[in-house]
Amino acid sequence: QVMVHIRINERKANPNPHINFISILPMVDSTLEDDAWKLMQVLSTQVKPIIKAHSFTVNNLEEYEYDRVFAGWN
Repeated sequence: QVMVHIRINERKANPNPHINFISILPMVDSTLEDDAWKLMQVLSTQVKPIIKAHSFTVNNLEEYEYDRVFAGWN
C-alpha cells in the first residue's frame, strides 16, 4: 500500500490507502456527524481509481462549510 504516512493503531479502516486522514466538521448532533463521516468515506472510495491512476497522494481530505462563492466550482 502507498500511504502518505504510516498509521499506527488505526481506529477505523481506511477505505483509500492514498488518503491519509479524513476529517469532518464538528457537529452538535452525533447522527449528523456519523452521516458526514460515512459520506466522506464513500467519497474517498469513489476517487480511489482517479488518485491511483494519477499517482496522487492526499494527506488530509477535509469537509468545509458551504460557501456560496465557491459552490459549483470543480
